[in-house]
Amino acid sequence: MSEGHAFAFDGSLLACIGLENGKRKLKDGRYGNGQLVLLHDQGVLLVLSEEGDLALVAATPDQFTELARFPAIKDKTWNHPVLVGDVLLVRNGQEMAAFRLSLAGR
Repeated sequence: MSEGHAFAFDGSLLACIGLENGKRKLKDGRYGNGQLVLLHDQGVLLVLSEEGDLALVAATPDQFTELARFPAIKDKTWNHPVLVGDVLLVRNGQEMAAFRLSLAGR
């Protein structure tokens, strides 16, 4: 949830709805059966696509903006990414990858 909006997947598309009225604000960005984490203090979504790509998407309800995208792991994954401190973990049935993130203010 981000300032009165919720982000989730509607099929293979990233979607946003207004919590006040339940109306869809956004439906865009193909990530398959992806998973996402809202980084509220950064105003971004960390999205792991079904194909193993990591994307950083602006958490704005009215416009889809993919800020960055790169392949994190090979093959399909339906696992949720995990962020612990400054370490991001992603995995599937064959492999796992860890990424150390640069944190604001450090």
